[in-house]
Amino acid sequence: MKQVFFFCLPVILLMASCGTSSPAPEETVNITPVKTAAVAMRSYVAPIICSGTIGSDKETRLSFKTGGIIARLNVEEGDAVHAGQLLGTLNLTEIHAQALQARQGYDKALRQQQRTRNLYNDSTATREELENSQTALDMAEQQLNIAKFNEQYAAIYANQSGRVLHKLMNTGEIAAPGQAVYVINSTNAADWVIRTGVADRDWARLKIGDTASLSLDAYPGKTLKAVLTERGEAADAATGTFPLKLKVLPGGIALASGLTAKISLYPSEAAPLAFVPVEAITEVNHTTAYVYTINADGKSVSRHAVNIACQLKDAVGVDKGLENISRVVTDGAAFLRENSFVKETK
Repeated sequence: MKQVFFFCLPVILLMASCGTSSPAPEETVNITPVKTAAVAMRSYVAPIICSGTIGSDKETRLSFKTGGIIARLNVEEGDAVHAGQLLGTLNLTEIHAQALQARQGYDKALRQQQRTRNLYNDSTATREELENSQTALDMAEQQLNIAKFNEQYAAIYANQSGRVLHKLMNTGEIAAPGQAVYVINSTNAADWVIRTGVADRDWARLKIGDTASLSLDAYPGKTLKAVLTERGEAADAATGTFPLKLKVLPGGIALASGLTAKISLYPSEAAPLAFVPVEAITEVNHTTAYVYTINADGKSVSRHAVNIACQLKDAVGVDKGLENISRVVTDGAAFLRENSFVKETK
């Protein structure tokens, strides 16, 4: 009898365990404690940041008016020149021959015209012959003037005081008419400019007379002033940017063509921006970032894309994406995702 009892006991215990079901585990919800801050709306002049190259506004490419063999070049790259200085000459053999030929052609036409006039006065030549001889004389005179002009401009003279930037040819080479031989620029402090290009939305904010500050690698720690003098009306086909030219105010600092500078342009009209603490900005990619706001239920959050217009020491200015938003998540924003659950703390 005892053996039957002990045999049935495991079966009874097994049936009891199968008849009792264990409770399902509760789902865990992660709640992130966060803090929020108000969005501050105020007008702000956000600088336009770009870069450019300094150069002279009076850079000139000098050439011979007529073609020929270069006989002499008197200055080298980097040399200082003064206005009216002789910089180079052509071999004048051919040019003098052309001038002499034109002179002889003129003398011949003059003799023919005088002979025809005498014949006309003696009623031997017709009036048409007299007029034709006068026309031939006028044409020969113009050919002589052209030859004299070419003879005069078979040399290069500096058109301004400045410095030679580039020497593009050497003695003995054949220069074509108008082919640049020298590039010179003015070193007058009033002639320095910097050229750059900006995007269309930045171009629309600028006006002639707006100011700028320049930071040059050549002069660390020093800032130069500049004024916008030209605002291009057509985009550059290669870059898609709109060209700008600014007049540089050196302030006693020595400048040279080719110096690069970081430009901070300040539009005259302020733009309304929404400012939020730096902690509210997440997932920054160039000027695009994201912020979070607490939904009406007070428990979940929404993710909003914003465009960064400027960044201050402890705040970020946003020009798009915060419309109709009064508060954003600050502390804890880096740990959030769309529809995360939060608990606002003070």
